[in-house]
Amino acid sequence: MRVPYHGHVRCGFAGRVLANGQPLTGAHVTFTNTQANRSAFAKTDEEGRFSLTTFRPNDGAIPGKQQISVSKLESIEAADAGVDRTTTPNAAPTRARRWLIPRHYGDIRTSGLSADIPEDGISDLVVELRGAAEK
Repeated sequence: MRVPYHGHVRCGFAGRVLANGQPLTGAHVTFTNTQANRSAFAKTDEEGRFSLTTFRPNDGAIPGKQQISVSKLESIEAADAGVDRTTTPNAAPTRARRWLIPRHYGDIRTSGLSADIPEDGISDLVVELRGAAEK
């Protein structure tokens, strides 16, 4: 369904992300229409499914060629070299992030992922990721 808003027509868009054939839960997915200079985003559910949002929840994406990025990270506490926590108890430790999928998928310039969204939308696109996260 086409939905005009903010000068852009959007269409329903949903899909699923698989990592090595398995549903990817809790990943952040972004579809960027570089011609319209707009992105739509979503977070995958327990089955790896997502429904894109551009302006309003689940309103879809702007039709056309899309560059796709997918990221899934976990925040880990990293030790701060040279910081004595006994004398600086209020100083928050540095938080580091660890990629749970191959890092190159997290950037539209390096992911190698793209899709064409027709004006009538898509409800079953599968985004397939391959490989292991860096250690």
